[in-house]
Amino acid sequence: MGFFDRTSTVLIQLNARLQPIHRGDLEDALIERVLPTIPKFRVAGGGTGVDKEGRVTGCGIEVVVPKPELEASLVELASALNTLGVPRGSKLITPPKRSIPVGMAEGISVSLPRIVTPERTDARQLHHSEPLDHALDLLGAGLGAEGRVWSWQFLPTGAELAIYGADSERLRELVTSHLPREGDFARYRISEIA
Repeated sequence: MGFFDRTSTVLIQLNARLQPIHRGDLEDALIERVLPTIPKFRVAGGGTGVDKEGRVTGCGIEVVVPKPELEASLVELASALNTLGVPRGSKLITPPKRSIPVGMAEGISVSLPRIVTPERTDARQLHHSEPLDHALDLLGAGLGAEGRVWSWQFLPTGAELAIYGADSERLRELVTSHLPREGDFARYRISEIA
């Protein structure tokens, strides 16, 4: 009996706008959470979908679990993903093409049209600028435990932040009360993404 006869591959299809490095952070958190209960669990790969403008539209993580433990592993994965705060609209896809909904978090995107150019790249290869970092600081403090900026990216139309939490209306309120609509943040837009 070969390795592939003893394992099952599960695709975690995330309704989350995470650039690859932030998807990797989620992979690490998932490994840390499920490895104690699924000792042979491993991440086999991952990918990020983008639209024609280069905007991240979603991502996926491919994981391998022992075939005899598939059902118990699915329960554990769903619980871990919900605890980690993945957005609604996400799903576990198993052979033969079974789809299991996961995720309860809601999400908003904040588009910052005046922040278009990255000024530096950090050690993790994430792009930054002084105005973007200021927005991240303001929102980090303002969102508190009710949400967090999971990812961001620079696009030709401006920087975009992906924010997830329990309630998208509350996230919208917190953003508008902590991010002033002036200077580099003038004309920012908020849209629902999950």
